[in-house]
Amino acid sequence: MVIAWMVMAWRSDSAPVLLELLGEPTPELIDSQKMLKTVIDPASSLFEIEVPKSIKQVDIRAQCHYLMSFHRVDSLSKTQQKGLLSIMQGKAMEWRTKTKRSGVDLSVRCAVMLNSSESVVTYAPLSDATLSIELDDAGGGKSQNAVEDRSMAERTIIHGLLQIFGYVNQFWSHVENDRQCDRYGGLRDLCRIGVLVADALGRDTAEFWQQLDANQQSRRDYELEENPVAMAVKRLIDASEDGRIEATVKDWLVLLDGYRPEPDPSGSWPVTSRGLAAKFKQSRALLATFGVQLVPLEKRGPYGRWRASCDASRQK
Repeated sequence: MVIAWMVMAWRSDSAPVLLELLGEPTPELIDSQKMLKTVIDPASSLFEIEVPKSIKQVDIRAQCHYLMSFHRVDSLSKTQQKGLLSIMQGKAMEWRTKTKRSGVDLSVRCAVMLNSSESVVTYAPLSDATLSIELDDAGGGKSQNAVEDRSMAERTIIHGLLQIFGYVNQFWSHVENDRQCDRYGGLRDLCRIGVLVADALGRDTAEFWQQLDANQQSRRDYELEENPVAMAVKRLIDASEDGRIEATVKDWLVLLDGYRPEPDPSGSWPVTSRGLAAKFKQSRALLATFGVQLVPLEKRGPYGRWRASCDASRQK
């Protein structure tokens, strides 16, 4: 998956994906991030310590990098996440020198990578285009010759990556319209590249899909933990006898209160019927990935009815 992401970072016409490296900032994690940065974008600094706070500041920093690489990110505001997503997708900016404006617009697109102890992506559109890789310290420390070998390793990686990059471009038309990849949303082009990378490496493409599905299940588990309403609905359905509950929004407020996670990670538990209905709408897609179908019925307002049911064939 990481090789596919690296190839994607070089392709200007593929849907962007943010790479999160999750784990404690061990020397191994930091070396891995530095290696990725050097291979993809060797012409700029290896790390940005602070994520720009405004969209305008993100735009300015993006003009100095091909790959923005952030170190020890503890949290991201919604504005910061919107800024990162917009620059990943590409946007027109006026080219200017330090002294004057040019009147000429350039199309700027920047890949993004960060490391953090836990996932910091909470904005749904960005989450849909995020690949989170958990790194552990099972290796037991840095090799004595790690620093000396780094330059050779970088040259070897670049040589191999260029060959894979060429293979992906050569056979891109074979996967460009593969609808199997569309169900992965913002990761759809990463999936297409991943299949070709597996072919280029002489690997079974089933291995890529297994890795991706396992990775995405971990991502969905995190999103469920961050969504107390979705968590409560799933707990209630799991505890029900027939896996099916239909009630008014007003009654749902009472039913879910006993399954409310403590503490509430987002501090956003709804206290009104209208608020709960809004949370239901936001939670439907996430719950569907866990095999729980949440659908509105005939009415709106506090007496509008919603039905939650367990789809055993899709339940994870």
